[in-house]
Amino acid sequence: MKNTDKTRQQLLDDLQELSARMTESEETLRAILSGEVDGLVVKTADGDRVFTISGADHPYRVMVETMNEGALILAADGTILFCNQRFADMVLAPLETITGTSVYLFINKAQKTLFKQLIRQTSKGRTKDFSLSTAAGTVLPVLFSKSNLSDPAAGATCLLVTDISELQNAQMALEETLCEMELRVVERTHELRMSEAYAQMHALQLQGLLDATPAIVWMTQDQRCREISANRVACQFLHLEEPIDLSKTAHPEDLFLHCRVFKDGLQLQPEDMPLQRVALSGEPLSDYSLSFVFDNGAVRFLIGNVVPLWDYRSELTGAIGAFIDVTEYARATEALKEKTAELKAANEELESFSYSVSHDLRAPLRAIDGFSRIMEQRYADKLETDGLHRLKVIRANVQKMGQLIDNLLSFSRMGRAAVNKVEVNIQDLVQKILHEIRNDNLDRQPVIKIYDLLPVSGDSALLSHVLTNLLSNAVKFSKHLSPAVIEVSCHRDDNEVVFCVKDNGVGFDMQYADKLFGVFQRLHTAEEFEGTGIGLAIVKRIIHRHGGRVWAESVPNEGASFYFTLPAYRTSAPRQGAHDRRQDAKDRRQEIGVRRHEEEGRRQKSGDRRQRSE
Repeated sequence: MKNTDKTRQQLLDDLQELSARMTESEETLRAILSGEVDGLVVKTADGDRVFTISGADHPYRVMVETMNEGALILAADGTILFCNQRFADMVLAPLETITGTSVYLFINKAQKTLFKQLIRQTSKGRTKDFSLSTAAGTVLPVLFSKSNLSDPAAGATCLLVTDISELQNAQMALEETLCEMELRVVERTHELRMSEAYAQMHALQLQGLLDATPAIVWMTQDQRCREISANRVACQFLHLEEPIDLSKTAHPEDLFLHCRVFKDGLQLQPEDMPLQRVALSGEPLSDYSLSFVFDNGAVRFLIGNVVPLWDYRSELTGAIGAFIDVTEYARATEALKEKTAELKAANEELESFSYSVSHDLRAPLRAIDGFSRIMEQRYADKLETDGLHRLKVIRANVQKMGQLIDNLLSFSRMGRAAVNKVEVNIQDLVQKILHEIRNDNLDRQPVIKIYDLLPVSGDSALLSHVLTNLLSNAVKFSKHLSPAVIEVSCHRDDNEVVFCVKDNGVGFDMQYADKLFGVFQRLHTAEEFEGTGIGLAIVKRIIHRHGGRVWAESVPNEGASFYFTLPAYRTSAPRQGAHDRRQDAKDRRQEIGVRRHEEEGRRQKSGDRRQRSE
């Protein structure tokens, strides 16, 4: 608008200047014609030149020839009696061809009538816009200023012709600028109205979204949080009247009128609230927990996030927080913790009880076995064959009961043993176990295929129990086949390794697969295959303690495949120095732990042999 104002002002100044110059020229011409002037000073490129009036028309010609406006003297019929060079330049015609011709040759045909009216008017100083037709066929906008000569009888008219083409161009440019500005104003007004409409629509959509969400939402657009707005859920939570929209705000003291707010057991003041902290610091808060104690004694727990609000200049303007009510979850979690503690205590008590019972059962079993053996040795000649057979059955079942107790104790120890995870080379571990199995089964040697086995993270001693049970079962349940084939393989699955021990033995019906890993669960009779039915339960417990899974697949008389998963071992680049010494010490501790497990196993076997000998 400032540029437009300057242009309009310049146009007004130009008009005033032209008017002043025309008035001055008319006065000068009148003074010359009336004889009131006896000399002229003309400014030229060579300096000022002084002309004294020696004749009536000499000073007139000097002044008229040097002026910037065109000058004409017309007869009553429009014949040009005189014109200066400036007028000849305007109409693009030689000066000598103009004098004596009709002025109407240079007047636009559509304006000839108006021009005649201008010539006939007797009033002095009349001006009018006209268009001159030039010799080149173009049109030049001009301003005619009429002045009658002092001799009315002569009937001559003096015209000053001013070129106003630049003025009109400037005026047209000004009008175009004004039109463009008006168009921009209209467009901008429309944009502002649309923006306002969109803002209102977005505000309604935001309000609907916040009212529809089950989250508790507080928002402030004031860094000092003197005014806070809340959605309907938040107002319901705080026992306040529901707002019509988010433009309704409240002071923090009014917002928490019916409750007290605590953080980690400490009551918060209004200025310590998370919304205020984030609005002042600009640092967001995540998973921020609060507890509310209401006037009626109710206690509720919230958890949520608070983020800062910024304007288009990236300046901090406020904050918004969204919280969810986790009261029921917190209570359920607390109840779960209590239940877990109770289950842990019950499990420990049960394990302790089973351990004690297992030990307490050994004494009567030893007594039964001992007296049965004495009777068999001392009274063998006095007992009938049926009596001796019954004594042997008693002793066999006592020994079987002892084996069951040993397995139960082993199962109990597996639940209490610490899991010391290290890198376990399953390939070497399988080779070692198969060597022991071959030595124990010299009468039958199955075909064993061992594929490349990946290292895992686990307890070497506990995993040795897993592989011993699975490989022993594979050999046992395929003993009637020739050749018996056992395969051990694995594959990587993300962060774990899936192992498979497969045999071509008797297999089992999949409808009983859920019973395989239970304690004392058997799918075959003791006469068919020896065992107590606790080995796979031990396998399941150890694998679960490693965070893995175990399952089986089979078809009757076509063999069985037992699968289990273990965490893959993550290798890292070796580092020198103190880390190596710490790793060596850790390896030594783990080796000692493995030796302790093996020593416990040997002591257990030795104790079992002593019991059987007794």
